[in-house]
Amino acid sequence: MKFGRSWITRATILLIVLACTLATQNYVVANFPTVGRWINNRVRGFALSAARGFDDTARLGSIRGVWMSESGQQVMLRVWSDQLPGYLRGALFDAYLQGTWAAAADSQTLEPADTHHGRNVFSFTARQPDRINGHVYADSSLRHVFFLPLGTHQISSFADSVNVARGWTARPNFPGASGGYGYYQPVSPMRGPTDLDLAVPPLLQSKLQSIADQIVGDTAGPAAIIKRIEQHFHQNYEYEFNMELRTNKDPVIEFLEDKDAGYCEYFASAATLLLRTQDIPARYVTGFVAHEPSLDNNYWIARNRDAHAWVEAYLPDQGWVIVEPTTPAARPQSNTSSTRAQFADWFAAQWQRLLQFITRGGLGGMIAALWDGLIVLMTQIIPLWAWGVLIAAAALWSTRSRIRKWWARKRAAPQPPHILALQRKLTLAQNLLDPHGLTLAPGDTVADYLDAAAAADIPEPARIEAVQLLTEYQHDRFHPPTDDSPPAPDIG
Repeated sequence: MKFGRSWITRATILLIVLACTLATQNYVVANFPTVGRWINNRVRGFALSAARGFDDTARLGSIRGVWMSESGQQVMLRVWSDQLPGYLRGALFDAYLQGTWAAAADSQTLEPADTHHGRNVFSFTARQPDRINGHVYADSSLRHVFFLPLGTHQISSFADSVNVARGWTARPNFPGASGGYGYYQPVSPMRGPTDLDLAVPPLLQSKLQSIADQIVGDTAGPAAIIKRIEQHFHQNYEYEFNMELRTNKDPVIEFLEDKDAGYCEYFASAATLLLRTQDIPARYVTGFVAHEPSLDNNYWIARNRDAHAWVEAYLPDQGWVIVEPTTPAARPQSNTSSTRAQFADWFAAQWQRLLQFITRGGLGGMIAALWDGLIVLMTQIIPLWAWGVLIAAAALWSTRSRIRKWWARKRAAPQPPHILALQRKLTLAQNLLDPHGLTLAPGDTVADYLDAAAAADIPEPARIEAVQLLTEYQHDRFHPPTDDSPPAPDIG
């Protein structure tokens, strides 16, 4: 058997490919966290745009991906509520592993327990609320998730059924969260924690325990420990939007050991795991912070830039409470948009509600929505001084012809006495003839007007006096008085 150069070339290429494959495999195994982060960054535009950190898993950086979008100013949630909604939970996570949080797969499907204003009502517990606490209208890209305040135990939605997960986070089934949804909050606390709220990755247990013990020191009591961990991040860390990880350590460990700045996902992840090492049940939560008031102060706004991650911890005497380890500079800011942007959003919000009322409430719902929007526009959007200006402008517009005539007379040069006398005679004749349908059309002459008056079938006294006035008008018009002539008689 003879072997040519072609066989040697192919064998060489095969050996090179095998060597590169083995080398790549060894590198990936040895540097798995770094490689995983690199792959995640490369596919961020595809994967994170769909997940947004509110699905069953949330990788660190997914909320940051929402901020980085070009539509950071886009309104994602509008919340009608009597009080500031604040933190609106979209997803709750239990297990952490190498930079990714995962939610426990223990959701249950709820069927409607009642109806309220055309929406189906779904109760997470047997408690019945006294009144609804708020309504949420979400952007179409978020209609697969309900964003609800902590403690919500009942919602009303057009969805056919609802999946409720541990911690009372909820997701709608068909047709989703379109049409807005209402939420109810109870007075009594939510159900207590489980073992999942204390789980720490075994490979990170010792390091996290050591770091937590150093931070907490001799602080005693769950509430004091929570406050101490919050203070640690507030006092020793800064906000850095473009924080990068440069080692093969777990992302949270690298953040705690090698960094002094970060953003909300790292603060919340680190605080959750540190609290768990101190036997304080805690969970990682993502959602939005709604704190920007609308133009009429009737609803609250959450934009893309308001996506956030925080912690919920359990205190035996209070139940679940919100923990905010993120430094103030890294939290969503309660900035007020420009007046122009607020006007635009107000009209967009009314249009959004109107469409939903038309779709779900029919003609009656549409009329109610239009009336509600008109009342708000008249009483809250447009101030009283503006209404005064509008009313004055309308009055001027309705009397514009009279104003123009008055202004023309005001600016006109003084007329000689005989011209004023002629004008008065013509006016008196018109006052006599107009009630009988004889008017001086723009194309008619006074001579035509006189002939029509003489032949008109109208009461004799009016006809005679009008003919006399018009005859005198014709005579005086073509025979004006001289300077030494006596003034024209005053005919009245």
